[in-house]
Amino acid sequence: DADAVTFSVSELRGVGLGAHLPAAFDSLGARGLRVVRRSELQPGALHLCLEHPGDASRHASLVLHDGRLTGAIYPGGSLRVVLTGDSAGFSRRSHENAADDLPCGHHDALRVGDGADDLEPDGDGGVAGACDDGSRVDVFVLYTQAAVNQAGGLTQLQDWLLWAVADSNAIYADSGIGLSMRL
Repeated sequence: DADAVTFSVSELRGVGLGAHLPAAFDSLGARGLRVVRRSELQPGALHLCLEHPGDASRHASLVLHDGRLTGAIYPGGSLRVVLTGDSAGFSRRSHENAADDLPCGHHDALRVGDGADDLEPDGDGGVAGACDDGSRVDVFVLYTQAAVNQAGGLTQLQDWLLWAVADSNAIYADSGIGLSMRL
């Protein structure tokens, strides 16, 4: 399966601060990324934040939970490689255009422009205008300081929410449901 990624759970769990990911992740755009933060979200759930020392646009946030790896690798530009954990040592990957996170018609908003015209979408549609086909659900999550504290910090809570959304999307896809959530 071209979209499958296999890895050693014990090797990944052993990656320490300042280290690179195992070679299995090089083809996903992780070559050169170093672990800058490593934390346990809860027993069995490891969070890894990675950055490239010379290029801030290249980074990753990955959660290893019960051997399943979920997260995103940003190898540069607007490409995002999303990993969705299927089973221990096995994840599915998909490629996304991070510019698609922008509101409908604003794909050029990543480009520095010359004024207010840059905020006008190309075509009709507002928040849920003509470009919305109903297959994506935008999720807005409110949380308390107690939830942040319980998760071990804001970054850990946000990554846990990303993992939950990615896991749900994998379930939808495996079930043949034409729906995806976006946080």
